[in-house]
Formats: sequence, C-alpha cells, structure tokens
Amino acid sequence: EDFTFQFNPSLKYLQLIFDGRQLKPTTGWTVSPHKNPCLIRERDILGLGDNSTKTTIPPSCLVSIYAENSPHTVPNLSYSVPLKGVQEQMEIIINRPLRTMSSSDSGYSQALNISNLDAILTYLKEGNFPSSSWQDLGLKLGLNYDTTLKNIESNYSKVEDCLRECIAKWLQRADGVDAKGGATWTTLAKALEQCDSGRPSADHIIRRRKLRKSVDRSQNDEHELHD
Repeated sequence: EDFTFQFNPSLKYLQLIFDGRQLKPTTGWTVSPHKNPCLIRERDILGLGDNSTKTTIPPSCLVSIYAENSPHTVPNLSYSVPLKGVQEQMEIIINRPLRTMSSSDSGYSQALNISNLDAILTYLKEGNFPSSSWQDLGLKLGLNYDTTLKNIESNYSKVEDCLRECIAKWLQRADGVDAKGGATWTTLAKALEQCDSGRPSADHIIRRRKLRKSVDRSQNDEHELHD
C-alpha cells in the first residue's frame, strides 16, 4: 500500500523499527530485516530518476517473514513496524495469513522457509552451481525479472550475494513463486533441471533429499497439462 510522508530534517533518513512491542500476538512468526539498522536515506530517495545518478530502482529494505510449522502459530500475522525519521508518527502494518498444507502432502513437498536458506546454498555449492546463473534460476523459480531480479542486481555487486538474495525471495514466495509450485525441494530441483548449468545441482539435491520419484511425478503432471 502506498503512503506519503515527510522526512524529519534533523535525521534525513527513514528507519524501519522491527524490535518494537507488538499489540497483537505473533506466536510462531519471525520477521527479520536483511540489514540492521534497516535504513533508507533521503538522498537515495531524492536521487531516484536523477539523470546524473541514472537510478531507476527505488531503494528498499529486504525483509524475511516466515512461520513455524506448529499448531501454536497464530493463523494471521499483524506486525507493526514504526517509522523513525518522519515528521509525523507513523507505522507500517504487515498482514500475512498462514498458509497451511493438506494432510496428504508428504515430506518432499512441504513448504520451505527462510530457515532453509543455508541448507539450499550448501547444496548448490556442493552441486557446483555457478552463482553467475542466479538470474536464470530466479526466472525458473517464478521471480519477476523487471522488479525483483533487477532490484537484486542493483543492490548487490557480487554474484554470490545475488544468488543468496534470489533464493531468499523465492523462500518468501515472491512474485509468481506459488504459480510455479511454491517453495519446496521438488520445485527447486525441477527449476535447476531447466537451467543449462543446473543439472548437477539438481541431481545432488534429488539424491540428498530422495526426490527422484516426486520430481518425475511433477514433470509428468506438467506434460499432461500441455498435451
């Protein structure tokens, strides 16, 4: 949702506060900014569209939101993020429903979240996946090129960091991730198999997670839809 604000002239930055007291229960949920403090400076906002800087992508702060697979997790998250650096008191409210899985879903298709990020990056490294192919993988996973992937490319200079943020956005189910099957080991292996340089990593994940049967079934289902 869009909103308007004015900077506090004595601070010249906008800070999102994530450690404030919450009025509504957040049991089972974790909200984590990717940088601390989470700042957006006035000069970066005012420089948007400036011909001298050639900046066309708005500054941003990436935030990971995930829920525990627990019966105690509250079904709807309402998380308040106060803003520091504005003239009038203001806060952003993050609203997110809990997405549940059917009882028929087996282990290989269970949804992944940001807590799986390290394991995924480890598997990709063990499978010799080239970090330089992060955009190709992101597209196969359902991320939007014009917004999400370009934003990552603008914010990070190293391909290793770009790959990490790409996987993080996938784990957050950004853009069209759910339309591609969501964030699961199966959909990750399938996307890697579709990348020119991703087959070794796909095979590695399939072996480690014992996915061959599920990946084969997923591919057969897709072929049936296209026939």
